Parts: sequence; C-alpha cells; structure tokens
Amino acid sequence: MTDDPAAAATTDTAEDARLVYCLDPTHQVELVNAAVTLGVGGRATARTHVTVAGKAMSLDTWRKQNPKAFDRVCNALYEASARGGSSGGGSGGLSVSELLKILLAALVGAGLTMFVGDWRSARDTGMLRADGLRRAVREYSSAASEYAQAWAAYSAGPLPSDAAVARTRAELDAQLRRYELLRKKWRVPTKLRIELATAPLGDALSGGWGGTSPGDRAARGLTIDRALGVLRDGCEELALALERPGRPHSEMRA
Repeated sequence: MTDDPAAAATTDTAEDARLVYCLDPTHQVELVNAAVTLGVGGRATARTHVTVAGKAMSLDTWRKQNPKAFDRVCNALYEASARGGSSGGGSGGLSVSELLKILLAALVGAGLTMFVGDWRSARDTGMLRADGLRRAVREYSSAASEYAQAWAAYSAGPLPSDAAVARTRAELDAQLRRYELLRKKWRVPTKLRIELATAPLGDALSGGWGGTSPGDRAARGLTIDRALGVLRDGCEELALALERPGRPHSEMRA
C-alpha cells in the first residue's frame, strides 16, 4: 500500500472504473466471454453467469469468491475495450456488422434525402409549368371571347382587331408544343394543339365575320365560347398532371 494519498486515490479510481465497466449490464456477457477465452471460467445457462469448478454463479459472487481471477479477466476486458477491440465487440470498438449497419443506414438516409430533394424539385418545376399553362390558356380564352363579342356587337366603324388573339394563340401553342416534346408518351398536348388550330378556333376564328347578320355572329360567338370551355378543361387536366410528378398519369395517354 502506498503512503502517497494522491497515488492511492488514483489507483482506487482506476480500479473502481474497471469494476463499474465490467459489472455494467451491457458488458457482463463480454466479461463471461473473456473468462472463457482466458480459461478461468465457463459459460452457464444464464448468459450473465459464469461456471467455476462446475458451479454456476453470478459475476458479483465470482468476484467475491475468487477476486484474483475476476480481476485478471476484468482488467483484460477493460484494456481490450480501451484499445478498441473488446472480446465481445463492446463499446470500446465497433464490429464489422455494426459498421455495416451504420453505413447502410447512412446510405439509405442519403438516398432518401436525395429522392425527397429530387421529388420536391420536380414538383416545384411542375407547379411553375402548370401556372404558365393556365395563364396562357386564360389569356387566349379571354382574347378570343372578347374578339367574338366585339364582332357580335359590331355595327359600324373600325373592324375588331384580332392581334391579341393571334399573339395569345401563339403563346399557348408554344406551351403545348413544349409539353408535347417533354412528355412524348402523353397524347393530350397534341390533342389540345389540334383543338387550338381547328375551327371554330385557330385561323378560322378571325375570318368570315363580315357580311353576316348580328344573330349569326352571336350564335357563332356561343360556339366559340363552348370550344374555349373544352380547351380550358383540357389544359387544366394537363396542368394538374404537370404539377403532380412521379405518377403514371394514364389519363394523359388517352
């Protein structure tokens, strides 16, 4: 026994640390494994008990009955764990299986993060495209309807201008052509382009108003409004598909 109180305190602290480590519930099985490895004990039915001289006992009982053997095994386990290689793969180091589990979890997490990020980016892009399509069809519909109404109310003076109709039709057609190219398996964009270019819409919308009666022009205006309604509904269906990425959208292939 040392006469130096500080040294004695240090020794006691180190021994206490080893004892706490070895008898911790998470390390008791490792301590039994270490005893078997060093040949000073055997396994018992209970995983946290050790067999000595044919008798199974708790680790605390073993420590009290054979302190030298217990200290030898405990010290070996504690030193091995400190070097990162405990006999049972304890807290001092990670086994290969534990490392693989950590790496797998990290890869899954990274993959999930990437997937969610890609999906959000696709969703945001789709929402912007859908908004652009809705705006284009709304502006064209408004221009075409106002043009037809102007002809229905026309009696004299300058003829109604179709400049806004031509401009907005070209903008809407460009939008539909874009999605025709981006979504080659979708038939709806092509179908909408055909509707946009075919009477009573298309170039036919601007001609044939002169020399007709107010009643005929009013009836033609109603026909144009119905065609515009069908076009708007089709564009809205396409817009909904654009802002919902990652789905099959079988309705777009019909």
